[in-house]
Amino acid sequence: MVSKCTVWDIKVWDIKLVRVLHNSKVLHNRYRISMTISNHKKEEKKQIREPLSDSFYLGSAVDVAPKLVGAHIRMGDIELEILETEAYMPDDSACHAHKGQTPRTLPMFDRGGKIYVYLCYGIHILLNIVTGDIGSGQAVLIRAARVVDGADIVRQRRKGRLDLIGPGKVGQALGLSVQDSGREMGDWFQIYPSQRTTEIRIRTEKRVGIDYAKPKDRDVLWRFILDEASI
Repeated sequence: MVSKCTVWDIKVWDIKLVRVLHNSKVLHNRYRISMTISNHKKEEKKQIREPLSDSFYLGSAVDVAPKLVGAHIRMGDIELEILETEAYMPDDSACHAHKGQTPRTLPMFDRGGKIYVYLCYGIHILLNIVTGDIGSGQAVLIRAARVVDGADIVRQRRKGRLDLIGPGKVGQALGLSVQDSGREMGDWFQIYPSQRTTEIRIRTEKRVGIDYAKPKDRDVLWRFILDEASI
């Protein structure tokens, strides 16, 4: 004999079923949200990069310059891979600091890790990374780079062009000014290790644009270039 259900019994059963389904959906959604947050945190962890250490810049310009080739400069939304550098040492007649401190070259005599920016020919903004200990007067010129991120901004600054072969083009792409000279690296400007998974091959050449220097300084192979085979 089949038992009879009243209308009230059916309504109560329906309400319970709705509650069970609702709770199940809430738990499912909470699980999905939890998984999403967990995955997001994992992605953030993957993206965290450590910049080059402070001690890295305490080496001499000749030691640091080749090690900067392949490294990444991050400034705001722009990221560049360094393709070419030049070293300038204290006893080097091609170095701005060779004749001592001036208001312009003062940052070069600070502790390694600051940036030295100067105006060349009244037109080009050139970026240098100060190296060595306090008072040494040396730096590494960033001569060329490749755009990794922020291509649209670089195009705006470079009138539609992305090539950064030449120190003035690098400074223009980053939007640097002489007012940035002497600043510490930090959130606004940072350099990170190379992201390449293969060996970086570097060739050396004489530096360019230093006809005013002594012959012995003009001939040193302190220009460090990422070999085409590595690009």
